[in-house]
Amino acid sequence: MAEAAAAPGGAAEGPSSRKRKAWDGPPPAAGDLGHAQFWWYRDPYGVDQGPHATTTMRSWFEAGYIPAVTPLAASYYGEVPSEMWLAAELWESPETEAFVLAEGAAAGPQLEGG
Repeated sequence: MAEAAAAPGGAAEGPSSRKRKAWDGPPPAAGDLGHAQFWWYRDPYGVDQGPHATTTMRSWFEAGYIPAVTPLAASYYGEVPSEMWLAAELWESPETEAFVLAEGAAAGPQLEGG
């Protein structure tokens, strides 16, 4: 499997730029992604945006509004995350797995603006 690309510019405050040789699952600090009710992302200006409902993030992702280089973090109750990762670090196949709730997981309320 190809190695995940490092974050552009190797920014120290950005998501982890650690390269993986084989998929070994998401970082433990990311939590149980299939049960995340909300998500945050870092916009191109470095501003953290969120919380946004998982279903909203999935539709934005499918529409191409969330590029692969976008730092992301799950939020379980709307809390602000302390660390973010790239989609390739969170899911083995982001195209089919990103922002998909686990069977039986509650979708959570829609928040204003997200």
